Amino acid sequence: MIKTLVFFYLLLFSSCESLIKSTDKDYGTHYTKDGKKKNLSLFFSNNINGETHPCGCRKHPLGGLAQVAGYLHSKKEEPSLYVDTGDTFFPSPSFPKSVEASLKFTAKALAKSLSELNLKYFVPGDQDLAAGLDFLKEITKTNKITILLSNSKLNFKPYEVFSYGDTNFYFIGTANPNIYKKNQLNLTDQVFGIAKALEKIKELKTSKPKKIILLSHSGMEVDKDLAKKFPEINWIIGSHSQSFTTNPVSIGKTQLVQVMSRNHYLGEISLNASSTGKDSYEIIEMRDEKKDLWKNNPFIIMTQKFKTSLQKIQKQSQSLLQEVHDTKHVPSTSSCIDCHQKQVDFWRETPHSIAFLTLVKEKAEYNSTCIECHSLNFKKEGGFFIPENIVSLKKSDHKKYIKEMTELSQTASSIREMTKVERKQVAQKWAKLDAKFKVKRQMANIQCLHCHNLHSEHPFESTDSKLGKINHEKSCVKCHNADQSPEWYNDKKLNKNVFQKMLHSVSCPESN
Repeated sequence: MIKTLVFFYLLLFSSCESLIKSTDKDYGTHYTKDGKKKNLSLFFSNNINGETHPCGCRKHPLGGLAQVAGYLHSKKEEPSLYVDTGDTFFPSPSFPKSVEASLKFTAKALAKSLSELNLKYFVPGDQDLAAGLDFLKEITKTNKITILLSNSKLNFKPYEVFSYGDTNFYFIGTANPNIYKKNQLNLTDQVFGIAKALEKIKELKTSKPKKIILLSHSGMEVDKDLAKKFPEINWIIGSHSQSFTTNPVSIGKTQLVQVMSRNHYLGEISLNASSTGKDSYEIIEMRDEKKDLWKNNPFIIMTQKFKTSLQKIQKQSQSLLQEVHDTKHVPSTSSCIDCHQKQVDFWRETPHSIAFLTLVKEKAEYNSTCIECHSLNFKKEGGFFIPENIVSLKKSDHKKYIKEMTELSQTASSIREMTKVERKQVAQKWAKLDAKFKVKRQMANIQCLHCHNLHSEHPFESTDSKLGKINHEKSCVKCHNADQSPEWYNDKKLNKNVFQKMLHSVSCPESN
C-alpha cells in the first residue's frame, strides 16, 4: 500500500534532494548552495508517542502525518532537514502482549512515513525500545533513519555533519542513561560522550565556520546543565520532559527548544548558512487544515487505509483474549432512566452521551487507549475487559448491531460542534438501536457512574441519603488533560474557573 505512494513522496523533496551530493567525508551530507537561499530550515519533533493521526477527541484537532506532510510540502522549495529526539514509535516503554501486533504495525508505518517526510537524524527515547533494540534497529535501518548517540558503546554514529552554504552544521546525539531502565542502548556518561564528539569535530580539517546542534533525549533540566558545560553548542533540541518552548530557553549563547507530544506542533529553526547571520525559531501548530496545503495529499489516503488495516489487526488480537466475568456488573445509564428521566434527558444533550461515536468515526473503537476515556469501567471491576464486549447482546446480532452503530456515527458531525437538539436526537436513535437488538448492557460513552458513586443498596437505601458524588476534578482530568483539553489549562496548570464552567455545562439538574 505505502509503496505505491513512494513516487508522490519523492516529489515532495525533489527540489531539495536535487541539491544533495553524497560524500563519505566527515560522516556527512553536503548541499551545494543554490545562490538564493541563505537559510537551512531545520524541522524537528519529539514525543510523537506512536501517533499517526488525530484521535478525534479535541475540539480543534492537532497533529497527524497528513498535516505534517501538507506543511512540509508547502516549504518544499527551501533546503531543509528533519530531525527527531525520541519517544517516537510507541506510546509507552512497555506494552502487554495483547497489543503487540497493532503497536508494531503502527511503529513500522510511522517509521516509513517519517522517512518519506525526510526524517534524517534520530535519538531513541526509552519508549522507542518498547519492542526491543533489534526491532528499533530494523525499522530505522530499513527506512534509512540515522541513529545518533555519542554516549553509547554500541555501533551508533556519535555525530553527523550537514554542509550547506558557508557553514558546516554538526549534529551530535546524546541520551540520559537514567531514563532507560534496561539500558538496552548501553549508554555511558553524557558529558564524556559529548566532549569526545566535540574533540573529533575540532580535529576535522575544514575552513568552514561551524554550528553545533545537540539532539538530546534527556529532559530540560539535564539539557540546561549540558548547555553550561558546553557553551560552544548553538542549539539543543530536547525531549522526554515534553517542555513547550514558545521561545528558546537561553543558557549563555546556547538555545534550548522542545515541542509538545504527538506531532501537535512542529519546531522550525531557520539556520543561517553564513558565518555572520543569525538563526531564528518558531513553533508551527499542526492544525487539521495544514493537510490541505498539499493538493491531493497522498498521506490522507494512506492514513485512511492505515486505520482500516490497524482496526483489523486490533480485532484479531482482541479475539484471542478472554473476558473476565464478574458476578456483579455496574449499572449503565439505561438502568437509571426509570427514576431519573429528567437527568437522562439532560445527559443526552451533552457530548458525553455519544462520546464513543467519536472513536467509531475515527475507526478507533478497538483502540484500548482511547476506549478507556470513552466508556464506563473498561478493564475495571464490574465493567468489561475486551473492547468488543462494550455492548452485551446476542452473539448472532453483534455484526448487525456494529454495522448500524457505525452508520449512526456517520450521521453525526463533530460531537462538540453539534447543537443540544442534534446530540439528543442521535442519543435517542442509539437508545432505539439498543432496544431493537435487546441490548442487555451498554458500557459506551461517559455515563452516570463517571460522576456519581452508587450506594450498594441504591435505590433502596434510606430516604435521607443521596447519590454520592466523586471528586470531579480528579476524575475529569484523567481524560481532560492538558494534551486533550488545552483550553482548560494555563501552562499545563488547570484553570479552575474554566474547569468549573465546563463542569457546570454537563452537570445534571437536581432530582425531583
